[in-house]
Amino acid sequence: MKYLFILLTCLSLRVSAQTQLNFNKGFIESLDKWVAIKTPVDTIYGYGFIYMDVTAGLDSASGWFV
Repeated sequence: MKYLFILLTCLSLRVSAQTQLNFNKGFIESLDKWVAIKTPVDTIYGYGFIYMDVTAGLDSASGWFV
């Protein structure tokens, strides 16, 4: 049990979050995926899910986060 705890502790030190968002994909490439949307303000981003609507074509359900 002690070795398992040490192993999990060492592995958790290597876990890190994404530090920078890359805005290099188009809407077609993001179909059926969650996306972050760039705004003119650096600290505010939009988010949304890009999907194909039968009547409207490419569409998104979106919101904002800071």
